[in-house]
Amino acid sequence: MSRRSFDSKKLAQLQEEFASEYYSQEKSYGWYDRVSVFLDYWFGRLGSFFAEQLNWHIPPVVFEILFYGFMVGGMLYLILKILGIEMNYLLPFGKKKVPAKEYVLTDEDIEGLDFGQLIEEAKRNGNHLMVVRYYYLHALQILSDQELIQYEIRKTNREYLSELAGHQSRETFCKMTKSFEQIWYGHLPVSVEMCAQMEGDFQWIKDQLS
Repeated sequence: MSRRSFDSKKLAQLQEEFASEYYSQEKSYGWYDRVSVFLDYWFGRLGSFFAEQLNWHIPPVVFEILFYGFMVGGMLYLILKILGIEMNYLLPFGKKKVPAKEYVLTDEDIEGLDFGQLIEEAKRNGNHLMVVRYYYLHALQILSDQELIQYEIRKTNREYLSELAGHQSRETFCKMTKSFEQIWYGHLPVSVEMCAQMEGDFQWIKDQLS
């Protein structure tokens, strides 16, 4: 039986190719793969713990879903905080208070506004015109909350008065409406006495409906 000759050059080439492939695979095994293996290990440990201690057979994938869910939720919360967005603005239910500094008053939205805060701020700034406007809109808000009127965008003040026909608050609200229209639309100069009168009429309506 003849012995086969051994090709040392071929062996060296094979060793070099093996080493190159080995180090290439080791290099491709990056931090993401290491973290994945680490997490898979602990998800498995958690599953074993619940199975042994509590007899709860929970698949490791459940812990994986919970973990990544918390991660996504935490990142979303952090992004919203950085952008200055409050979580309650994303909730589909409940009334949301709008801070005075963030609200530019329009004729379109009164629901959920903190008119008490808005009025106090306008008083501190000596803005009598806005004090009158806020009291009037606050009265509308209360009447709407009591379902005495149906607040709608673009509805006129006269329509609200018609809805209050026969109600005890109509006369006082009519006075508030006339004062508000003269001051806001007629550009009548606003005095401290006018603000006090508007406040008194508003307080009467509020007391009657509370």
